[in-house]
Amino acid sequence: MDPETGGKIAVAEAARNVVVSGAKPLAITDCLNFGNPEKPEIFWQLEKAADGMSEACTILDAPVIGGNVSLYNETNGTAIYPTPTIGLVGLVEDLSHVTTQDAKRAGDFVYLIGESLTEFGGSELQKMVEGRIFGKAPAIDLKVEAQRQQQILEAIKGGFVASAHDVAEGGVAVALAEKAFGKGLGIEASLSGSATTALFSESQSRFVLTVSPDKAQAFEQVVADAKRIGTVTDTGTLTIKSEDGTIWIQDSVEALRTAWKGAIPCLLKSEA
Repeated sequence: MDPETGGKIAVAEAARNVVVSGAKPLAITDCLNFGNPEKPEIFWQLEKAADGMSEACTILDAPVIGGNVSLYNETNGTAIYPTPTIGLVGLVEDLSHVTTQDAKRAGDFVYLIGESLTEFGGSELQKMVEGRIFGKAPAIDLKVEAQRQQQILEAIKGGFVASAHDVAEGGVAVALAEKAFGKGLGIEASLSGSATTALFSESQSRFVLTVSPDKAQAFEQVVADAKRIGTVTDTGTLTIKSEDGTIWIQDSVEALRTAWKGAIPCLLKSEA
């Protein structure tokens, strides 16, 4: 894995979480968690991660104002994954801009911003299927990232966005499921490309938003590459299909929420 790209992604993901809540990113604090820096390869990881973070902070206009390090994190000579942990503070200029991730109303349109590419290095799917992390991290264009964040924040401030969520661990399938959890509504969506990539790719700079139909035109004028992929329903079911109508995922939101909330207890029981 490329630690420089990892540093960029860590900052960008933190900024996305702030933007989708309706706030402008202001500054970050960090904790750099690495192995033994006396080893050349570990020092290189630390240096490159810092380089990536620096570039992301510059382009996203969120300087580092504090932080610390946690080094020598090893077990039997094997270091932990390079882990730059980012905390980012943002400014909500008006309380009416505060936005949550939960879909709000049946009938609202669901939009996907960003392209899903065949990128699985370091992903949840890779870890689950292969049992290990390897390969290239997803590519990130920080200028594209900054532009999308700016457009989405502008749309939120304009009152065009009902709910907003970044696409992170697990890809679009997980993001859509999480959007339905809050109020128990359903979502019906159609995605393009292969099932694995469309559902579980962890490509960067992607967002899932819901928008009231009467505000859709104004929203689309602000967020240039937003693609309508579906609709919020009152069925309590998440249905994700291919463009030709093949059902890839169909399950009750309650069942998905139970699996999501019970993941840690389930893992602990399986290892007991």
